[in-house]
Amino acid sequence: MKSIHLLSALFLLWLSLPLQAQNSSSDCPPEGRAREGKGELKEELKEMNRKKNRDASEPDAEPVRLTFDQFQQGRTKTDDHHQWEEGQYVELSGAYLIDFKQQKGESCNCYEADTNKAMGDIHINLGTKADMDEGNNNHYMIVEITPTYKAQHPNVMDELKALEGKEVLVRGYLFYDHEHERNSINYCKKCSDRGVWRKSCWEVHPVTFIGAKE
Repeated sequence: MKSIHLLSALFLLWLSLPLQAQNSSSDCPPEGRAREGKGELKEELKEMNRKKNRDASEPDAEPVRLTFDQFQQGRTKTDDHHQWEEGQYVELSGAYLIDFKQQKGESCNCYEADTNKAMGDIHINLGTKADMDEGNNNHYMIVEITPTYKAQHPNVMDELKALEGKEVLVRGYLFYDHEHERNSINYCKKCSDRGVWRKSCWEVHPVTFIGAKE
């Protein structure tokens, strides 16, 4: 009988752990891991992964409210690297959810994510009504849902499908993804339509809330 009570107590303790610890890859640390046989990740990449893997629960803090237009600062090249504060909790309005897709394995999930099993991040493209009508992805903004959010919202794929083409409200943490400077209008050097699919390297990553704008 004591064993049953002990097991019950341990189970309840596990449920109370922060979602950060309940990643889709139980042995994958917050800083992630390189591919097998590729050695250690650089410290800079480890720090980026820790930011991506922060807890996706909504905090008690009041968000800084921004509109999509304020954030994008027009449709021409803008040096916005130091425009915003990384890690700032924001609420973004005025954007439409264009589309979304499951991401494959990355260093932040130790390359263990499988798109078929929906284990990784969800990459979401936001844009204006005009972007959606024109099919122009050069000025999209990227927001990312992580496995910790999925754990809290098991029907997230159905919820996102219902939001496609609608104006949305997004809350989460600002993150500058410098790995995609070549893919952004603001910093690309060879700005081909194939290589550019975003306006800025700034993202909301991780997302803590996404829903229809009321």
